[in-house]
Amino acid sequence: MKTSLAHIATAVVAAVALSVAVPTVGYAAPGSGHTPHAGTTTTTPKSVREYRLALTLIGINYRSAVAAAKARLRSALAVARTPGTRNTARVKFSLAIAVATNARDAALVRLGRAPAKRTAHALGDRSTAFPSGSS
Repeated sequence: MKTSLAHIATAVVAAVALSVAVPTVGYAAPGSGHTPHAGTTTTTPKSVREYRLALTLIGINYRSAVAAAKARLRSALAVARTPGTRNTARVKFSLAIAVATNARDAALVRLGRAPAKRTAHALGDRSTAFPSGSS
């Protein structure tokens, strides 16, 4: 009886924590009139190289947050003696993963769209702008 009460209490705490910690992300269609995150601005990098670097850094930050959460889960499970403490450790791990995912999604929204690749015409190379056979 006590174990099932502990499981129910942990599930309720997890549900409340997730509803507070992970805000709803509005996935708006382009041009729909509202922004996905109020108060955030998109910062589009000037070059494709900067954009890829920003994506790489976002991925590194996400993977390090997940690795830290896994390490905390392993250490918590190593010392956990009761099913309730093990369940609490797993719920905290799930919450940490949700927070890391939310942070990654918010960073991707702030990053914005990838810049357009520069074409030969935009670079000033007019030799490729017109076929050689046309007059």
